[in-house]
Amino acid sequence: MVEEHPWLERSGMDLIMSLPLGYSDLVTGCDVTIPHVDGKDLKISVPSKSNSGDTVTIPRRGMPSNRSRGRGDVIVLLKLVMPTKFSKQDLKKIMEMKQILDGELSIIERMENDAKIRRHSSS
Repeated sequence: MVEEHPWLERSGMDLIMSLPLGYSDLVTGCDVTIPHVDGKDLKISVPSKSNSGDTVTIPRRGMPSNRSRGRGDVIVLLKLVMPTKFSKQDLKKIMEMKQILDGELSIIERMENDAKIRRHSSS
């Protein structure tokens, strides 16, 4: 029996994982280095202005093929992790930034844009 890895799942030759990040890391981008199953560190470069649900693909760092020289990829799902505790001062600062954080579009415009993207990606 093969032991389950703490954060990687296999899909064919590809390895899939999620990477929980804070809001500032998604907005500004960051580099994360983690240990990998091949014994070499895996560097994940998160682009600035990323969204929760975006993926980053690291080519040829997945599982080797039994039939060829090729390797699968590592597919990293970016996930937003929200803090669970805020002080009153923290909430005040967030409210001051609300317009910037929420963006220029209304909630209706954001839902319409999201639906267009979803429909386009499924066709």
